[in-house]
Amino acid sequence: MNDTKSLEIFENAPVRKAVFQNALPAMAAMLMVLIYNLADTFFIGQTHDDRELHCRHERALCGRHRG
Repeated sequence: MNDTKSLEIFENAPVRKAVFQNALPAMAAMLMVLIYNLADTFFIGQTHDDRELHCRHERALCGRHRG
């Protein structure tokens, strides 16, 4: 979707239509992130390594790895 069409939706479309057209892609992206995080947690949990779980959790919170 280009910028002109995106702005047109906000300027001219009814509020309900604008919200739904922009909310659906956002919900789909959040669902994909949820599925990824569940799968990641499951497979890392299979390692039975508490240090790896803590390290991954810490990286997710602060965005970097402390070595």
